[in-house]
Amino acid sequence: MGRVILQEVIAIRCDVRACAVQVPASPRIPFGATWHDQAPQLHGLVEAGWSFALTSQLRSYCPLHAERVRQCTCRTHPTRRHLCTAHSDSAAAVVWDAAQTPNIVSLFLEVTQ
Repeated sequence: MGRVILQEVIAIRCDVRACAVQVPASPRIPFGATWHDQAPQLHGLVEAGWSFALTSQLRSYCPLHAERVRQCTCRTHPTRRHLCTAHSDSAAAVVWDAAQTPNIVSLFLEVTQ
């Protein structure tokens, strides 16, 4: 037996199960932190072609699978339809990729820089 001393995010990985692409989190982020704590690294990854859905559970997609951020996810998880970027306007509004930067991200980056 052991005990959990510290939980932290050590990598950002592509949410496609068959994909093994991941990038080390720099710096490591405490588990349960929001995208605000990762904004500088996420900004760099977006510039490198990654896509993110900044919903309550951050979804990330590598450059190879970046278009999947806008595909339907609620057919496999019908109880999470409110997080589906294809069927929820509020979820679609927080997609951060090369084509779209959400207003909340733009405002946050302006304030922190």
